[in-house]
Amino acid sequence: MFSKFSIAVLFLGAIAFSGCDQSKEVVVQVSPESKVAIPGDFFLAAAPTGSEGLVAVKGKVKAGDKVIFDGRIGGRKEPFVAGFALMTVVDMKMNPCSDACAAPWDYCCDTTEDIAANSATVQIVDDAGKPLALAINGTKGLAPGAKVTVVGIVNKNEADGTFIVNATSVFVGS
Repeated sequence: MFSKFSIAVLFLGAIAFSGCDQSKEVVVQVSPESKVAIPGDFFLAAAPTGSEGLVAVKGKVKAGDKVIFDGRIGGRKEPFVAGFALMTVVDMKMNPCSDACAAPWDYCCDTTEDIAANSATVQIVDDAGKPLALAINGTKGLAPGAKVTVVGIVNKNEADGTFIVNATSVFVGS
């Protein structure tokens, strides 16, 4: 019989030996503790005006600024965070990998540095600024590879490429 400590050590060991290969990511499912919903006016029926490319916006804003940018859901094999209203969006100037790839939206043909420089974490948050505890993959057309226009407030924009936006609305387009 394994103790809880032994199981934890085995789990952490498995993560440590999984390396950086995105195809071997370990995702821990977190169960939502409460019922939450995306606000009814979150999904836009038409693209908002004034949008720019993600990288153009990323280069000139700071935390607290309002942004409107275009991008594509992707940047990793699983661009959505299981159980939370979080997704990765990549600048439209990045080209998805070949259609022959199993997951062309993961941009595996680009370096992780290029992906980080050209991507944003987009989250839908509650009144306390915490990501909503609900899965958004498949909601109103949100899917890997989908083109989106994001309207929101910059949460973080750091020199290391970290760019987090609290989305207030999204248009899913083709």
